[in-house]
Formats: sequence, C-alpha cells, structure tokens
Amino acid sequence: MNTLNQDCIYLYNLLRLSPEDTIILLLSIEQTRTAPVKSIQQFKKYIKSSITDNTVINHINRITNDANLSNNFDKLYEYAINDCIFAKHNIIEIYNELCSVSRHNRHDLIMTPPYIYELIYRIWGISEKDIIFDPCMGLGQILNQSPARRIIGAEIDEELYSIAYLHALYCSKIPFLFCDDFRKINLPEKPKYAIMNPPYTMGTKSNPSGYEICYIDTLLRMMPKNSKVAVIVPQSTLNITDHEKTSIRNSILESNQLDGIIPLNMYIYSNAIISTCIALFTTGRPHGKKHLTKFFDFSNDGCFDTNKGHIPTAETYDLIEKIGYAWNNTDITYDDITIESHHVEPTHDWSFGYFVSQNQIPPQEIFEKTVNDYLLFYVSSILNNRSYLFKQAHSSTKNNRKKSSQNIRWDKFNLTELFDIEGTPRSKVTSEGVYPYLSSTVKNNGHNTYCDFFTNEPNCICVESAINGFSTYQEYPFAAMGHIERLIPKFNMTRCSALFIVAVLNHYHSNKYHYGYKASQTRLRNESILLPVDNHGNYNLGYMESFIDSIWSRQKVKINNEFMR
Repeated sequence: MNTLNQDCIYLYNLLRLSPEDTIILLLSIEQTRTAPVKSIQQFKKYIKSSITDNTVINHINRITNDANLSNNFDKLYEYAINDCIFAKHNIIEIYNELCSVSRHNRHDLIMTPPYIYELIYRIWGISEKDIIFDPCMGLGQILNQSPARRIIGAEIDEELYSIAYLHALYCSKIPFLFCDDFRKINLPEKPKYAIMNPPYTMGTKSNPSGYEICYIDTLLRMMPKNSKVAVIVPQSTLNITDHEKTSIRNSILESNQLDGIIPLNMYIYSNAIISTCIALFTTGRPHGKKHLTKFFDFSNDGCFDTNKGHIPTAETYDLIEKIGYAWNNTDITYDDITIESHHVEPTHDWSFGYFVSQNQIPPQEIFEKTVNDYLLFYVSSILNNRSYLFKQAHSSTKNNRKKSSQNIRWDKFNLTELFDIEGTPRSKVTSEGVYPYLSSTVKNNGHNTYCDFFTNEPNCICVESAINGFSTYQEYPFAAMGHIERLIPKFNMTRCSALFIVAVLNHYHSNKYHYGYKASQTRLRNESILLPVDNHGNYNLGYMESFIDSIWSRQKVKINNEFMR
C-alpha cells in the first residue's frame, strides 16, 4: 500500500495541477466510480449527469480542458478507482500533502486541525439528525467531518466551494451550500449549531465589516434563538481594544450568553504562530448579571510538533473526552485540566488569562525553571568575563532547606502596591560596551547584545510588551530597544525575591499576553498577582527569599558535583 506521500508525489508528477485542482478532479472521479469512464469526454458527461451545481461543473470543465491531462487520464482514472486514495486517506491530509509536494497553495489557506472541531462536537454532543452551519467553510472540512448529515455552508471563493461541495457528496451529506458571502444568504433551514473560523486580520478602519468580531456578531444575529455557536478566533478578538470593536463585542452580551472560552495551543496552525481560542455562545439569551462562563485550558493539548505540523496524540483525544464530559457535568474536576467558571462583564477581557491565571499558585517547576534559566545566564556571563553584571553577592539565607510553595497562605496584591511601573527610553546601539541591551528575546535574560551606555538604573524587573509579556530580573544598569516596561520596587528587593516574582509573573503572563494583546503599562498597573503572606497579611519577603535560595543552593551543589570535579 502506498503511503500518503507516495500517492501525492504520483499525482503531482502525473497531473502537474495545483493542489486545489487535483482535489477537485479526484473527488469528481469518485462520483463516477460505477460508470465505465474511459475518456475525458465520457468523464465530463457522467459528472454533469451526477452533479447539478454549475459552479462545480464549470471548475471541472476548466481542469479537464487542460490538454496535458488527455494523455494521462486513463492512467489517472485507473489509479483513482483501483487504488481508491480516498479510502486510505482523509481529503484534508491529501490536500496538505499535495501543497507540500507542489510547494503551492493557491489560496494560502490556514486550515483548522480536525481535533479542534472534534472537541466542539464532543462538548455539544452533535448527532446525525442535527443541522450544522459553517458560514466560512473553505474546503468544508468542519461540515463534512461532523456527525450531522444535514449541513449548511457558505464560501465566497468558487474553487474552494467546488471542493467543499464534492467532498459533501462523497461524505454522503445532505448539502445546502452557497457560493456567496454568508452575510448575503438566507438560511434554508434552522440549524441548531454553527461553527466558524473566519478570515483573520481582514478588517480595517475603512472596512470594519472585515473584523473578526463583526463576523461573530453577524453570525449570532443570523442563528435561531437558543442555538449553539462556536467561533475559532485570535484571542485579541475577544479582548478590549479600540472603541469600535469593543462596542460591538460588548453589544453581543446584550442578546447572547457567552458560555465558554477555551484557549488553544499557539502552534495549532502549521504555517502560523498565533494565540487562538474557542468562544462558545448560546443565541437569543441576554448574558445577564449572574451567568457563569466556563474556562477550560486546552493550550497544553498533548500534541507534538513536527515538520508536518502540530500532531495530536492519544493524550490529545483523552483530554477532549475529559473536557467534553466536564463541560456537561459541572461537578467533575481533573488534575491535568484547569476548569473554572466566572461571571464575565463587558468591561472584562474575555480570556482565560484574564480570569484564571491570577487565581492559581504557580507549581514548583515554574520556580525551578526560573532559577535554572537565571543560573544558566549567570554561569555563561561569568565564563564570558561579564561577572560585573552581578553586583550583589548571592548570600544564602539562614534557612534554605527544601520548601514547598503550597504549604503557606497566599493573597492577591496589585502590582502598583509593590512597584512603580514605567517604560524604558528607546535607544540604538552604536558601539559595543559593558551594558546589557535588552530586547524581546526570552534567551540570555533578555540581553540582545551589549552597548557602551545605559538609560535605566539596575535592580528592577523588566516586562517585554511586544509579544508575550516575558519578565526578567536586571541587576545591572542597562539600555533597551523599546517595548520594555520596568517594575521599580518600592521595597528592598533582592535577587531571590526578584526571581520569585519573575516566576509568578511569567506563569500568569504565559496565557494572558500575546502579539495582539500586549503587556502595556496600563494593563500592568491594573494587574494583581498572588504572593505568600505572613501572619499579618503582608507579602512575605523572607519566605520568598528563602524559597528561591533553597532552589539556588540545590542547583549550585549539582553544578559543583557535575562540573567542578
């Protein structure tokens, strides 16, 4: 049996068509499986008799009119019928492999991995009798791989529409598909469910209808009352941004319930890195003052990353089963999934990080990773003759035995109680020197290079505000290229207490900030973090220092034992 890659190499070498054209042709041949087709002319005849959709027929005619196909058609037909490539492989896999082989994707498509919408199906419990609607169906994979037999879809691109239509026939669906902008169609039936992955970043101030939030608003208005809607969008779509988008976002809650937010892994799309989430709604019900929105963390989805993309594993499907069960059974909890419920107001960001992260005590491994990363930077700097960066000697606390971050009371503090929050002057490096030059990198403690001047005083925590809010501790005077916010302590901050707070911040920020939602000074000033407290309810600096020092000392012993023999 040929592998998928071998099948696609064969097809590409035989046809030399685009992946889109090849898929249309293969699906068309599949419709004539029982017919004695021996030529392109017979093929067209049988296709026209079995398919009544003019858009699809026009595309098949365009493909088969290619003179180069005539010489290879019998070979192609025999291969498609006898080897039955569709019986062995999923159409989306075939399409992806063809794109890889031919180095060509005419539409530059970014397709949603099947396990993402399988999660949605599991939450809703969709059955064969249900009707599902996809207003931006693309290749139709969400509709055609759903349990529902009756599907409604819209796709404005004729070529993609043709693939989706033929795929629906192949999957024995009852299709009501439109080659049009979904905002211009009338639904032929009343679907109970809708899933949408709209085009990303298509809106502008001159064309606000292209914003993702406008697509969501239109879809919710189209759907019947009490129907279920899921959208897969960048997290920034659901956060407070500019006035126009925020007003649309907030008006949604006046007529619809926000049932849930599920953050997804940033690498679910093989050709893009983006912070996305699933938002689930019930239409026609005002959100109200007491409705609780569910927050399920699916960012650690059990997949592994290869050059073929973000590949699901058995663990992935186990998590899908657990989330689906917990969604419909509110008393269920799991150790490997964060599940919380919160009331969402229009003034809130609709994100997992906004509601959930700041209520969690970071696990032990977060603190250990922070210390390990800093020790790696520390040792590397000393070996490269930069020991001057560490002006304060690391003095061990009196009680540095192994401690647990869980066996102590924690409380919430606003960052402004602990720090003054200021920006950093933007500067450019003109010549090399001794002062660190900070950028948005997460490596080498944020140091991009070294320059001959400084613009910021030492002993502060820096939060980069360009990408994901990554925090570092800076012991030495430094300069920065911009997008670096400083947390200047109002207390006597040592290296150990700083690294403790850095660990807490990075734990909180990992699910909160991203390229479309930056860690600005305004947001940082409104941010609260959990810290250990003493018997009087004050943040416990002594405990923080002792806790980090215990990790530091253990790792230092390990370094000495392994490398200083």
